Amino acid sequence: MKLTTKRHARRRGLTVAAVGAALALVLAACGGADEAADEPAETEEPEEEEAEEAEEEEAEEPAALDLSVSFRVADGYPPSNPNVVGGGQFFIDRMIEEGAARGIEVEIDYFGDQSLATQAEMFDTIGDGVTDVGAVALSYFAEVVPGAGISELPGRFSDSYLGGQIMYQLIQEELLDEFLAQNMRPLFVMALPPYNLFTIDGPIETPEDVAGLNIRSPGGVCSDSTEAIGANAVQMPVSDQYIALERGTIEGVNGPHSNLRPYQIEEGTNYATTNLALCSVTNMYLVNEDWFQSQPQEIQDLIIDVGIETNANVGNFLNDANIASQEYFVEYGMELNEVDLGPWDAALADVQSEWVERMEGLGIDGQGLIDRWDEIEASL
Repeated sequence: MKLTTKRHARRRGLTVAAVGAALALVLAACGGADEAADEPAETEEPEEEEAEEAEEEEAEEPAALDLSVSFRVADGYPPSNPNVVGGGQFFIDRMIEEGAARGIEVEIDYFGDQSLATQAEMFDTIGDGVTDVGAVALSYFAEVVPGAGISELPGRFSDSYLGGQIMYQLIQEELLDEFLAQNMRPLFVMALPPYNLFTIDGPIETPEDVAGLNIRSPGGVCSDSTEAIGANAVQMPVSDQYIALERGTIEGVNGPHSNLRPYQIEEGTNYATTNLALCSVTNMYLVNEDWFQSQPQEIQDLIIDVGIETNANVGNFLNDANIASQEYFVEYGMELNEVDLGPWDAALADVQSEWVERMEGLGIDGQGLIDRWDEIEASL
């Protein structure tokens, strides 16, 4: 099976300037012994060259570290998770590097793999200031930030980079108040690749193949999609699915190839689809708003700028990881297959309109958000 992915230009920031070293140039007079005795050696550089050399040294000097910031970052992902490698760890590294380039000393205490809080606890952990920056899966908190569920709608995007770029812009324009009301601000988005189905028994071709099965779902719109295809959505954190498969609590999983591999999905299932887009989940790293506003403007700008850079990097990383994971599953022995999307699209036809209706009941212009999403996508 041949697997392909889109590549997008990565937006990279500045690197730390190298520390300059002065070069001492010594000119010695050449010639015979008599000439050396008769003519003085020329040892002085012209003033113009000295000035140029001084300018080069000054340009190579790193910025003086006249500001400092120390904060905590927490997430619930194992170290190999693409959200960490392409997102959280990239953000940490770039904060330190770019901070030094701007004259800001950055110290970060990192708490990964649920060492500070579980994924289900992380939203409150950020809002309450237990951690200054943390990662959440929005589907776990769909009732708290309902408008942000737009990115979970079936088929909304097929490319993590584009999905992340669209969602980040939409948040800044339309959805920021949902997060500020919870005392947090999004720094970067991880638009996970579209969700596919993984099952234990038999290949999946049509919705009838999963009818009545208990399928793990992260919640939110993903649960709506799981129910729409005739399965029973069992909401649970991704970290719980391995044991649930072993115990028979669930018979399949709805998720992206890239982000299920760190949880050994290949050990608990045998079949998976490759081209469904039942939903997606937008994960985010958010900063506590009180802490953010307490920082000098220079530090706020650093955090926002590095967040934007990470937003682009993690999108590309997720695209690559999704393809690599599919290839790994095939090598492991799983059976992966494409499906005819017609029956699936028919089953999912009402999920978006029902979401719009639900948003209207909350006083949110869901159709307006969809229209603006489409406009942003067309502009990219």
